[in-house]
Amino acid sequence: DEDVESDMYLAAIDRLAEAGYEQYEISNFARPGQACLHNMTYWRHEPYVGVGPSACGCVDGVRYKNIASVEGYTRRMEEFGDAVAESEHVTGATLAGEAVMMQLRLNEGIDVGAFLRTTGIDPLARCRQTLERFAELGVMNVSDATLSLTRRGRLVADAIISDLFAELHSPPESVCGVA
Repeated sequence: DEDVESDMYLAAIDRLAEAGYEQYEISNFARPGQACLHNMTYWRHEPYVGVGPSACGCVDGVRYKNIASVEGYTRRMEEFGDAVAESEHVTGATLAGEAVMMQLRLNEGIDVGAFLRTTGIDPLARCRQTLERFAELGVMNVSDATLSLTRRGRLVADAIISDLFAELHSPPESVCGVA
């Protein structure tokens, strides 16, 4: 039952806070200053290097995955100096959509200025009506500097993220129903 699930989630947040744990992401809690740096790197879309077979990395906007087998990895490293099996350059709407998906999970939310510098898209201009609607519904905090989910918004995070993701992937002229 969704209501029971929501009540349990909110009770867990409260109980963990009473025990000295801070919620720093929708499903992650830690003692103050002990947030998982590994995951924070992904959620903030910061660069990370993948070393070894099957490792993944993302540097300078290029996301890559290394060859899975140890033998193949070793051979490629010796012959070519890298063992990348696949890669993609992440830009524009894809980057913006991923940033929304990952950063809205964080309690700190999205830094609007950093989002614009990284993606080239101003989320306040691009998604204004949707953001205003979410703010009116009490599920998002919207300011010129940050976008973040409220406590209530965390309960419907997937729907919020999905709406914003879709809006960022639609042509600008059709955003918010304008043809």
